[in-house]
Amino acid sequence: MSIRVVDEASWRALAETLALDGVLADHCAVVDARGRPSSNGRDADLMEAFARTFLLFAISESGAGAEPQGRRAEAWDKVVATLDEVFDPTTTRTWPRPEDNRQAAVEAAALALGVLMLGERLTSQLSDSALAGLLSWTSACSEVAAVTANNWRLFALPIAGLHLRLGERPRLWRVRIDEGLDVVDSWYAGGGWYSDGQGRTFDYYTSFAYHFYPLVTAHLLGEDPWRETQVDRLLEFLPALRTLVSESGAPLRHGRSLTYRAATVAPYSVALLTGHAPSWVQAHLDLTMNHFLESGMVSPNGLVELGAAGADDATAQPYSGALASYWVSKAFVHLLPSRATPTTSRSATLAIEPANVSVLTTPGFLVERSPDLVRIANHGSYDRVEVDARRRSGSADYTHLEYSSVTSPARSPEAHAGSVTVQVGRRHYERSKPLAVEPEGEVGVIASTWLLRPIPHTDRPPGRVGRQLRRERVQRYLDRARPLLTTTTSADDGAMRHELTVSRTLGRPFRLAFAGLAVDAPGSHVELDSGAVTVRGVSWSSRIETRTRFTRLSVATGLGPTPAGGGAASPFARSPWRFSGSATLATRFGPTVTDGSHPESPTHDDLTAPLVAVATYRRPEGLRSLLGSLRDQLAGGARVVVVDNDREPTARDLVDGLRQEWGADGWRLQYLHEPRPGIAAARNAALEHLASSDHDGIVFVDDDEVARPDWLAALTHHAGSSRADVVAGFVRSTFPLDTPRWILEAGFIQQKPITTGDRAVTAATNTTLLRRSTWEAQDRPRFDPAFSESGGSDTAFFLALHRAGAVIEHCAEAVVEEPVEPGRLTLRWLARRGFRIGSGKSRTLYLGRSRSRRLLLGLHQTASGLRRLAGDVPAGRGLRATTFNTITGGIGVVAEVLHLRLHEYRRR
Repeated sequence: MSIRVVDEASWRALAETLALDGVLADHCAVVDARGRPSSNGRDADLMEAFARTFLLFAISESGAGAEPQGRRAEAWDKVVATLDEVFDPTTTRTWPRPEDNRQAAVEAAALALGVLMLGERLTSQLSDSALAGLLSWTSACSEVAAVTANNWRLFALPIAGLHLRLGERPRLWRVRIDEGLDVVDSWYAGGGWYSDGQGRTFDYYTSFAYHFYPLVTAHLLGEDPWRETQVDRLLEFLPALRTLVSESGAPLRHGRSLTYRAATVAPYSVALLTGHAPSWVQAHLDLTMNHFLESGMVSPNGLVELGAAGADDATAQPYSGALASYWVSKAFVHLLPSRATPTTSRSATLAIEPANVSVLTTPGFLVERSPDLVRIANHGSYDRVEVDARRRSGSADYTHLEYSSVTSPARSPEAHAGSVTVQVGRRHYERSKPLAVEPEGEVGVIASTWLLRPIPHTDRPPGRVGRQLRRERVQRYLDRARPLLTTTTSADDGAMRHELTVSRTLGRPFRLAFAGLAVDAPGSHVELDSGAVTVRGVSWSSRIETRTRFTRLSVATGLGPTPAGGGAASPFARSPWRFSGSATLATRFGPTVTDGSHPESPTHDDLTAPLVAVATYRRPEGLRSLLGSLRDQLAGGARVVVVDNDREPTARDLVDGLRQEWGADGWRLQYLHEPRPGIAAARNAALEHLASSDHDGIVFVDDDEVARPDWLAALTHHAGSSRADVVAGFVRSTFPLDTPRWILEAGFIQQKPITTGDRAVTAATNTTLLRRSTWEAQDRPRFDPAFSESGGSDTAFFLALHRAGAVIEHCAEAVVEEPVEPGRLTLRWLARRGFRIGSGKSRTLYLGRSRSRRLLLGLHQTASGLRRLAGDVPAGRGLRATTFNTITGGIGVVAEVLHLRLHEYRRR
């Protein structure tokens, strides 16, 4: 549907279209097409489908002046016929009775509101027996609503209003209204927030139940709000609601109610209806509705889909029928005929732009807003029904620590996206309910203590039907034996910082685990930095930066569906075993962006025409990606030369094709064929090309890497400003999501962090710049072909330059990304790599030392690694890359002394 709401006329057009399509749809076919009924059963789903589409129809028709014709007349006929059929006792078709199916009480509220809206236009067309059946059925439904301990108490209000309108037992129904309001008042927690029953269950039920039914029902009865405080509470709540909706109109994904979409901002519509809306409310109501329309709220057949985005059935609850989504009708009540004169004096102070970081004290939310999303740290809201009912699985919609407007709370037993889990002994624990919540003294800081419970939840009290007292005693006993988690959260500079402390573990060893907010797994990869792990998705990126205690960084996969419907992945951090004290980390979440910033221009004009040399051997896809990342970085006299090291010129066609694609910049891409096998031969061919050209330097990069947009500028800038002879950049490994966790946590295949300006004794050719003047001053050295099959020619080359006086410096801003091939994610490959590096070390760094001295060095290194491993395992640190590489590298040093060499690059 391409419609957008911009004014009252477009709202009415949308309401009419959705209402007519909903009412006139074949509800049986729609319910059956879903493939499964809700937990309430097929009959309840059909009742729900009619009642909720009827509510939107009533809103639309209440403001329509013309006599119904065409589809409107068809809809009227269907509505009257359906009500006559289901409530006339002489017919065979009936709706479920509330004593048999409690869902009837929910739909009775929708039906009562619709009948109140249409008034005599509808009731005059119903038979006397059908009207009597309607009153009898709704009266029974109110009995069910009157004994519930959550927002269902409010369903009795419109039912009572219907009976008052029709003049049936007015004294009784006035008492029912007062009783319901008294109970609801006891759940008011301040700041416009209601808990959904006793406890701290804060969610969007505050929006489309607690601020909806009392005021709308009073309006339909032509009365002032039954209690003046209801309007005051609504006006208090509106700024908080605005804080939880992003600048694009996307509400925070927290709680069970996002499947009803724009119903989450029903208080905006109610405020407009009552005439007490601040000036900004209409624009924000438009913004939210347009967000949902653009994100696939309406299906191709014109019906409102279940879900927060598109056909997102994953956000639906087990009790949601196929057309439960028509609770969205609550966002349209401002279209009802208004009898109020708009006022501004009571709301003049509400037109305040939400702060970037704020604390909503009542629900216990620390809110961080950015132009793209809203993110919260949840310190105070839990699912009371979930905990008290002792269900076996935790409620991901409530108990996680972090939520946002663009992510779903995906989870697995070990990792909860955006939250913390605690492993005590062999059991995993999750957050269950808050015991204490309080804002700290500083602005933008909040702390809470939560009771933890096992995953899966198995300690259900005996006797589900037993006495309530017995259940409460068992519950108190279980709670005393469970661990506690205290969390303090602050936010600034786009990061949320959590300090986590576990207590009451009864002396058992434990460790913490934290998973960042989840991103869509397809197209994502993992990046590891010093003390940080990032899952970079196609649209969003999630990052954890560890401060203390969290020493194992990896990725959690298989967490369940995301808003896009695919699998989810999160950055994952764990503390070591036998952990004590507090652990601190920071999380970041935002759009995946390519940083196109560039350092300042070089301060010396001798580095304006570098030659970028790429040696390649049968890697067409990697070469294409690399060259694509280089194209926009070439300026001045810079060029790229591709040295094809295959026996046949297999890369020529690829380079020629790219040269054509580059158009006017095609001259910057050159091709060389070097058939002599070995990486040293390819690198020497690039040096020969440098010698015959006018380039002022050469930059080596591998064909399985991708350069960041400012990579070349960073290298040339550092070389020009520092006068270093050789500048080595940083290689960031990116891992597939199915990388074994032990590889990520141990730190394998990751370059150690570097600091710009630090000096080194050698370098590799994977992201390194060499000045032409330095190379020529050293008599144009070459790479040693003796290293072609074993590797290490670059180490020997730059080590020789350093020993001759060349200055080698690091540049941390010059970053290339290297996707790790799946074949390297094995212990065998890692062992061979460590062995090869040790062998090369023996031939380069230890060159000139006696064989016995090198043998002793290798044995000492191996023994040192084994001692470290013997200390890591009992301490629960597991295998670490530094320890493993020390052992395998030491073995490589010894093997080289014994003339045992690994020919990793030998051509077959």
